[in-house]
Amino acid sequence: AKSTLEQNPEIVKAIKEMILRNKPETLCKTILALASRRDSVESLANIEAPTLIMVGEEDSTTPVQAAEVMLKRIKGSEMSVVPNAGHMANLENTEFFNRVLAEFLKQIA
Repeated sequence: AKSTLEQNPEIVKAIKEMILRNKPETLCKTILALASRRDSVESLANIEAPTLIMVGEEDSTTPVQAAEVMLKRIKGSEMSVVPNAGHMANLENTEFFNRVLAEFLKQIA
């Protein structure tokens, strides 16, 4: 997220270091796998498990609009938009992410 880049350079550094620990071949294979995957939106209606969709408010990879599509297609699902976060919401706003996740897990236990 833009806010993470501006306000939390230590998180950006940690994510970059995680990425750089991977072999280039692994990264290339991952990108090829992502590029060749099939659209699975239609199968979302088959999900019967309790589902929490969490999306960073600044996520450009899987934006809020895409999460809203999931929310509409997964019966009984819930969605939470993580403020001040992009695609790595669990790292960018850990406190909010963990609180919402813990509440969800408590609710379905």
